[in-house]
Amino acid sequence: AAKAALEQAEAALEADRGAGTYAFDKKILDVCRGRLTTHEMVAEAGTNPLLRCIACYYLGARALVEGRRPEAKTFFQDVRDTEIYTHLEYDLAKWHLQQLGAD
Repeated sequence: AAKAALEQAEAALEADRGAGTYAFDKKILDVCRGRLTTHEMVAEAGTNPLLRCIACYYLGARALVEGRRPEAKTFFQDVRDTEIYTHLEYDLAKWHLQQLGAD
């Protein structure tokens, strides 16, 4: 079931990119620029595990850059907890957690 959900999430993301809209990618840029709030981005990702993994990574990265280390750590832990091992954001979140001294 989890694998099917991940495959659906990847297909939806690729369809978005294939359509040339890159809507989710643009929202990620808005997160990085501080134009989209944490609440809005988490709502956008919904229960889709892949989108949640990606969104939480960039929310964590933004929090880290802004000096909000505890919040960043929470987001990176959320990424780790998705267990989506095949995506770069998962590996990056694990690296950040090591740097932050998380378990």
